[in-house]
Amino acid sequence: MNAHCVRWGCRTNNNRGYQVENFIAEKNLQLLNSPGGEPTFQRHNAEGWPDLTLASNPTLANMCDWGVMENESFSDHNFIKIIIKSEMHILSYLRLRTKFGGYKKFYNNFTEKKIHKLLEIIHNADTIKDIDAATEKIQLEILNSCLHSYKIRKIPTTSNISWWNQSLEIKKKELNALRRKAC
Repeated sequence: MNAHCVRWGCRTNNNRGYQVENFIAEKNLQLLNSPGGEPTFQRHNAEGWPDLTLASNPTLANMCDWGVMENESFSDHNFIKIIIKSEMHILSYLRLRTKFGGYKKFYNNFTEKKIHKLLEIIHNADTIKDIDAATEKIQLEILNSCLHSYKIRKIPTTSNISWWNQSLEIKKKELNALRRKAC
């Protein structure tokens, strides 16, 4: 596109840059590129910022860290790293063996008393934090019932990559160092 704009790091603006900037404003998009950031495009004789990262939500944009990685991309465009800093905790659970029964035991673990208690928590939730807490409580109750009803499924471990070795890692680091020197 070759849209140059100071807003995403270029030294000057051009017509395409103004057009892209207007498009971003019209669509209420958030630009994640930082003006003082590293160039997203590098050759031995040129550099630029043609790769734009946009978010449709201002809250999401404020939760993101944007940067250009130094890893070799085997292209004149650099890798872009986006980290979303979220305070939301994601619960991860074990895999359970549900194929071989345990349904009746699971059903019996969910007593009327537990169900009414969970419904009461849901009905009393007034804020987003209350709803999050209620959701977490429901998930934990389901997990506890599952752990008392089903056996835990063994997850096979992945073997190490056989072809990648220390020699290749050293060559990769040397290549990245030479690339940084060339730019």
